[in-house]
Amino acid sequence: MFLKRLILKNIRSIEHLELCFDQEQEPLRPWTLILGENGVGKSTILRALALALAGGEALQDLLVNPADWVRKGSDLGSIAVEIVAPDGTLEGLKLSISSKDTRMTILKRNVKALDRLDAFQKQASHGYLTIGYGVSRRLSTARVTSFQKSESFISRRAQALATLFDPNATLYPLDTWAIDLHYRRGDEGLDLIRTAFKDLLRGIQFSTIDREERELLFDTPDGLIPLRSLSDGYQDVAGWWGDLLFRITDILSQPAGPLSVPGVLIIDEVDLHLHPAWQRQLRDFLTQRLPNFQIITTSHSPLAAQQCGPGELFLLQRLPENDPPVLSVFEGDPRLLKIQQLIASPIFGLDTTASRYVENLRNDYTELKDRAPNRGLLESKDEEQEHLQSIVQKLSEIPDSERLSKRQRKQQDLLTQINDSLKK
Repeated sequence: MFLKRLILKNIRSIEHLELCFDQEQEPLRPWTLILGENGVGKSTILRALALALAGGEALQDLLVNPADWVRKGSDLGSIAVEIVAPDGTLEGLKLSISSKDTRMTILKRNVKALDRLDAFQKQASHGYLTIGYGVSRRLSTARVTSFQKSESFISRRAQALATLFDPNATLYPLDTWAIDLHYRRGDEGLDLIRTAFKDLLRGIQFSTIDREERELLFDTPDGLIPLRSLSDGYQDVAGWWGDLLFRITDILSQPAGPLSVPGVLIIDEVDLHLHPAWQRQLRDFLTQRLPNFQIITTSHSPLAAQQCGPGELFLLQRLPENDPPVLSVFEGDPRLLKIQQLIASPIFGLDTTASRYVENLRNDYTELKDRAPNRGLLESKDEEQEHLQSIVQKLSEIPDSERLSKRQRKQQDLLTQINDSLKK
């Protein structure tokens, strides 16, 4: 079962939106990134998608106040998905929400669609997962045994989406999951953890489990460090990645090769807490480690946008400012653009890649030159001339963005040498 299309009508700020995942003569798109300013509805798209794919049991947990989902001024909203069923047929499922609904009336009205979705999930070879992470994904420090659940939602499928809907929800404790897996599967469990975390955390690797202290140890430049002592950025990424692995092994009974199961992974602000160098690698890591997942994310980062291929990058914006948000695909291949080209493109809405300091200098320069167009600079006031000369000096010190870096100069020199050798 794979997602082919999402259609929203009168859902929160969105009047009408269609997001397609099919490609010409290609399999369904595995990676989708949505950019947009704060408040335009990026999180709404992800949550609506999660609701549509969660199933009937999870919907009771996730849909707390149905009226909040219907666009102001409308009586009825809808979330529709088209999915490719396990047998290859195309199926359409639609979830309708009225502003006067309770959770029970929604379940009754949509019972046929929800039953079909539940049936599709069971038909898939290893089951079918929808797992999501909101911006408040926090690593729990609670000690939980395999017989306890520190979850605010009852349904396991709802628990796998909890942080998208509840800012107080926490991730399943990574230490607990890893120790339990090691207890149940022995060295096979340790090998799974090492494989899963290989190359995820930049510069460090999972090492072993301290059984006495009941915590995971990571090999870092500073020696063996427990998970709780890693930086917030490392804990954030390790936390939701470990939670994802737990959800796979918890919802599906003993999956063979948990990283190969199919499903949808939803991540709000995928670049959260990540260093720029890390942001450049995350897309490749996720698509390689989860080859059968469709991954839908949001971001504000030009570095995250630069990793998208053709047809994978979307922009959500209001045109004009007070109109309902509109979704559009970025034309071209973002991977071929420099960061400054992406920032200066319409998807980020910036008129310049210069800092505010440099922008103000240029504006002051223009204003001083335009103040006395007829009398010339020599006839201007002394203080204006002095100020202008100071601005010109500061502007002349700005590095040339086209100047080659030291590495690029070496590469260019090498290419020149090769070219000269070929000519001889």
